[in-house]
Amino acid sequence: SEVGRVEDRGMFELSTYLKTKRKQYGMTQTELAERTGLTSAYISQIENGKRKKPSREVIKKFAKVLSIPNIEVMQLLEFIADEADETKNAQEPAKNIQWFDITGLSEKDIQHIQEQIELLKIRAEREKNKNG
Repeated sequence: SEVGRVEDRGMFELSTYLKTKRKQYGMTQTELAERTGLTSAYISQIENGKRKKPSREVIKKFAKVLSIPNIEVMQLLEFIADEADETKNAQEPAKNIQWFDITGLSEKDIQHIQEQIELLKIRAEREKNKNG
């Protein structure tokens, strides 16, 4: 399983992530193309990093065929949104994104983890405001 740590946008490569997922399923680009309804040329462009910002719909097609867990789909959608905004918000610091291997966890467990993270973020924000 692929566990990456993404401190800033520059370190996470969508191309590598999707290629790794496809290979985990033993699928060729052509097979993935047939199952997603995309062209193998388009998939090749994404995997070679020539297309950096596929649409939300494309991400969702990959997610369905490659059984990408919901939390990772949400992170991918956030990532492509960040990539799209990058030119507008060049002065804004990159978000810290952490990737975890959640293989074997139920959707309920994953939801619980997401809620805990949100609570910790709220607590951290309060601490920051309290301490000036």
